[in-house]
Amino acid sequence: GKLLDWGWDCGNFEFDTALAGYVLDPSQSDYSAGKLSAAYLNETLPAGDLAAEELTAYGMTPEDVVGHLPQAFLEVISGK
Repeated sequence: GKLLDWGWDCGNFEFDTALAGYVLDPSQSDYSAGKLSAAYLNETLPAGDLAAEELTAYGMTPEDVVGHLPQAFLEVISGK
């Protein structure tokens, strides 16, 4: 990354799902974790505050679901 080349400290930054969602479909108006999970993972997150102990229909926590978004985006980009 260029930011690291320029000496910027990115801290714990790993992946910006909202930015990736925009790159894949800039026509949308909502890039929330819930909308992206529904669109790219066919997974619905619990409404309201995301509580780590709440399980989705497939037995994953919301944190797990969001953690799968980067791989789902890569699959879309690579045409899988």
